[in-house]
Amino acid sequence: MTRSPVSGAPDPEPYLAFVITGQQIADQALTYLGVPYHHDGRSREGGVDCLGLAVLVLQDLGQEVQDRVGVPQHQDIWGEIVERVELHASLIDEGCHPLLWMPGDLLLFRERLMHHHAGILIMDGSLEMVHSYSSSGMVVRQPLDEPWLRRVSRVYRFNGVES
Repeated sequence: MTRSPVSGAPDPEPYLAFVITGQQIADQALTYLGVPYHHDGRSREGGVDCLGLAVLVLQDLGQEVQDRVGVPQHQDIWGEIVERVELHASLIDEGCHPLLWMPGDLLLFRERLMHHHAGILIMDGSLEMVHSYSSSGMVVRQPLDEPWLRRVSRVYRFNGVES
């Protein structure tokens, strides 16, 4: 315990944030496999979209998440996605440098010339992601093959995550 140099009173204990690992995020994301896709969805029963998946995974792990819905579907919503993500995560990569990545990182993608998709990184011997994808109609686990890797725009690590 340290003491204040001015008053001599004990300094307050530092705030200890709830810490989770990237692997816990990845493992929790896998529990959503098969949940239906629903734009702006935020429940297992009603479905989730790509950001809703990340929101629910973090909430399941005890994290407080500020969330907003009402983002237009199939429009270039890059600024809106980045604004939401940066409330809870730090940028670790602008581009495609997988050696910087770890399980549980949030990947942001360009799709059809627009920026509007996200997935949670899974690393079980290869690069994979869990994402809620309108084309598949549900949350799926998918390899990060060359077409997906070419679309990675940014990679974020959630605040409070240890390796």
